[in-house]
Amino acid sequence: MILRRFVIINALVILGFTSLEANSKLPTFCGWDPSWDNVYYPIIDQFSLVDEDNKSFLNCPDIVFCDYFPNSNATNYNIDEWYNYFKGSFSKEELRLLVYKKSIQWLQGEEDVDENERLMYTNINKKKYTFFKRYLLLAKGTERLASDKTYDSGWYQGETLSFEDKSPWLEKAVALIKDAPDQFFKNRVGFQIVKLAHYKQDNDLAISAFKRYLELNNSSRYIYYRALEQVSGAYFNLNQHSIAAQNYLEVFKNLPDRRERCALSLRFIDWSQLDENSSFYKDLKHKDIFHFFKAYYGRGDVLKEMNKIAEIDANSPYLKVLTVRLIDDIQSQLFEHNDNGYYFEGIKNTYTNESEITIDEILANKTLKDKSTLTLLKALLQIKNGKYSEAKATLNRQLQWHASKIHKKRLLFAIDFMDIKTPNRQQINKVFKQLDEDKDLNTYKPLVAAFFNHISALYSKDNPLLSAFIAIDYDSYPLDQPFDWSTINNNYAYNYELETKYSFLKIDVINSLDEFVKLKSFTHFEQTILDRVKVDVNDFIHDLRGTYFLREKELHKALKEFEAIKNTSEFWSDDVRPELFSGSIKEWMNVDFNSISDQFHIKYLEELKLDNNYASNDEPMGVRENYRDNKTTLTKALIKLETLAKLEKENAAEYYYMLGNAWYNMSAVGWFVNNLYYVGNDNRNELLSEYGSNTIETTDNALIWAEEYFKKGLESKGDKEIKAKLTFMLAKTESCFDLTWNNQTNEYDFYLCENHQSHFKDLQDNYSETKYYKEVLKQCSWLRWYNDNY
Repeated sequence: MILRRFVIINALVILGFTSLEANSKLPTFCGWDPSWDNVYYPIIDQFSLVDEDNKSFLNCPDIVFCDYFPNSNATNYNIDEWYNYFKGSFSKEELRLLVYKKSIQWLQGEEDVDENERLMYTNINKKKYTFFKRYLLLAKGTERLASDKTYDSGWYQGETLSFEDKSPWLEKAVALIKDAPDQFFKNRVGFQIVKLAHYKQDNDLAISAFKRYLELNNSSRYIYYRALEQVSGAYFNLNQHSIAAQNYLEVFKNLPDRRERCALSLRFIDWSQLDENSSFYKDLKHKDIFHFFKAYYGRGDVLKEMNKIAEIDANSPYLKVLTVRLIDDIQSQLFEHNDNGYYFEGIKNTYTNESEITIDEILANKTLKDKSTLTLLKALLQIKNGKYSEAKATLNRQLQWHASKIHKKRLLFAIDFMDIKTPNRQQINKVFKQLDEDKDLNTYKPLVAAFFNHISALYSKDNPLLSAFIAIDYDSYPLDQPFDWSTINNNYAYNYELETKYSFLKIDVINSLDEFVKLKSFTHFEQTILDRVKVDVNDFIHDLRGTYFLREKELHKALKEFEAIKNTSEFWSDDVRPELFSGSIKEWMNVDFNSISDQFHIKYLEELKLDNNYASNDEPMGVRENYRDNKTTLTKALIKLETLAKLEKENAAEYYYMLGNAWYNMSAVGWFVNNLYYVGNDNRNELLSEYGSNTIETTDNALIWAEEYFKKGLESKGDKEIKAKLTFMLAKTESCFDLTWNNQTNEYDFYLCENHQSHFKDLQDNYSETKYYKEVLKQCSWLRWYNDNY
């Protein structure tokens, strides 16, 4: 969507100029917003139902018009009139350059003339084109002038905002028109006078000038209607909305390149004046367009206005546009999509049985030639009201036109999948088979996405993992680009929870997928979904369930799951980062942990069967950070340390220290977070928002296990150095601090609280003579704060 500065009107005026290129220099006021596409599935492509001229008036919520006005750039009607007037003396390209590109200085000989433009320059300076040149100088001098309304309430549509006094230009125009050789040029200069008077806010002068100078004829129809558009703004300023509206409708009907501007102007008309003015409606030429805009801008009941249009002309294109708008509004409610599933409860437009009756009345009109669009609307109304069987009958009985065959087929298919209310495997597969065998269905992305995401929603509660694999991506997909059905078994929708997996580390969620996979046979639909899993689905389940048990510290259950994986390379690397068994006084997430750890693990590498050279020293830090530890080896090492702690009492404190380090480092606050959460350090903030608070309810289990092991270490045999390490790591595990604003210093006061403070007290009272304590004092500002304050 192209957005630009737009100053809304108090007194609506309409931009008019001939010396600007009528179309190409003005950006569209507001284009169709493609984001609308991804909040619902357009089972019926509304843009395929109307002609090019009316696509901009279709249903695009939150913006004034859809897409662009196709005729606005197709033909330059202004240049055509100039070309016909001069009967080929100037080519269209020369006229385009003279009218739109060449400056006043060029026309006056004050700029160099390119050799390839020499003939054109000579021609425009011939005596017989003197008036043409005088007109161009006037038009170019006024082309950037804007309304004299204030900046906040004036009307602006693309001009450079110049509030130059218009009186001198108006005087020049009035003088020039006296020399006009014919009505063609009189209309041209008259347009300039009307525009200047209008922008000068002399509305009466604009109206009188239009009546005096402008005349509708075949040679200058375009500029006549441009002047009529300008004078409509003058009538609007004088609160004569009935005349303004009638003129806008006239210009809308006759100038394709001004349809957007006139439609926008009609938005601001006081429609109550029109309803109260019986003579206005009696004399109105384009009554169907009037009722269309009344409905379009919400000034009247849409179905009632449609009925009135049908009484005037049952085959009016504007009746069809309103019909298609309703089709899309209803399907946007029926086929909604959001991140939480297929259905979404929100504010809905109400469609009752009376709506269906009104549609039947229009369908009964004997002069109506094409009933297909109204029939689609009727069927959608029936679906909206839960009448699925009646909707099918309507489509099958009444919709026989070849042009609507594809819409009928897609809507019938939508009814079939909407009728699936529970995860009935055979019913799902039956409907899937229709989709698989029909190119009219499976090459249309909104329909494909609607089906899969509808089925995904049915599984979302009882089998969240399967639901995630069923869903497919849906965004602002180009409707004219066929969907590649051959890829349907390769990709599921991007799902952050599925990519990171940790949200699915719940035993009931994992088991529900496992139970599904253990079915004796799969339907075609189910096999398609399972094919999307990029790895062996049983290996996928074992990895998830093993990680779940690992997080719960059920190590032997975890090991059993990990050892059941056939192709471990899909999930882990060959080794384990042994430094995760070491501690660090502090860590930075963008610094290699091994370089700042206490290297305690090196002492036990051989015993734990770990390799300190799992990654070469010249590898980038990201390799170590995102290295996927072999979970079988990791789990065995954790089991081995627990066993050693029980058997070798004299070294128990060291073993518990390494165990505590491992769990702390794998927790949401640690450097090795990917072992338990499948995400790297860049995603830690999200984890911390879920697990970072040190309360039993919200702390992740890894921190609980770390705390337990550090406490066990303090209760076990060991020297003061290892006890000092255990005490400090326990303080980190039970971290607690507060910041309080100090009004006197205008700074935050820092406080340690609860166990964090008590552990620092223990460290200070009992281990202040250790080397480790002195090292902590150098590196840890919090401990220094504690020493300074206690």
